[in-house]
Amino acid sequence: MATIWSAQKKHSTWRRLWIALAECQQKLGLNITDAQLTEMRANIDNVDFDAANRYERELRHDVMAHVHAYGDVAPLARPIIHLGATSCYVGDNTDMLILRDALLLVQGKLVTVLRALSAFAKAHKALPTLAFTHFQPAQPTTVGKRTTLYLQDLLMDLDYVEHLEQQIKARIEIAGKGLFRPPTAGVDVHGDNSMLAFEGGVVRKPLPGSNEKEVFESIRQSLT
Repeated sequence: MATIWSAQKKHSTWRRLWIALAECQQKLGLNITDAQLTEMRANIDNVDFDAANRYERELRHDVMAHVHAYGDVAPLARPIIHLGATSCYVGDNTDMLILRDALLLVQGKLVTVLRALSAFAKAHKALPTLAFTHFQPAQPTTVGKRTTLYLQDLLMDLDYVEHLEQQIKARIEIAGKGLFRPPTAGVDVHGDNSMLAFEGGVVRKPLPGSNEKEVFESIRQSLT
């Protein structure tokens, strides 16, 4: 669990998200080369936290600090890291991915405990014991029967964890609300106007056959 919530895990996930974004932008026609993507992939875990801290003291912005630190170790890719994205793209999605991984770890441990308690309950299903209520002796029961009460509680916990996992959804929004910012925000994602251009939340000149749903699905598949 400590590894899941570590700074290394967080910022390596930021880089995986940036790679997924760049891969999708390349598929949609942006001028992103295979060499740039290769360089980004080769440095996913090569996070220089000292450099990032220096940049953050200068820029006063945690995401941009790591964009610059990533660009230092992947200089070919520097111009296209975080291209057209907002901070929420890496920040919010990384939080959700980390929460998902933490819940999966808890889920696995719950299943392990349930299996162990189930075997214990079966092995001691006929072993008599005295049941207590409010710290007072109440009636005879068995150790196995008593254990099933703990099993029931843990099964409800497992159901709740699985429910929470199903509620986690990626934050990928278009035009100023997430994923891409409009050119007026200072990042021109459409270059020579052959790529996606956004104005007021509306796609002005999309590539043939491309739309928000395609962008969302491409990035979702990259992160699966």
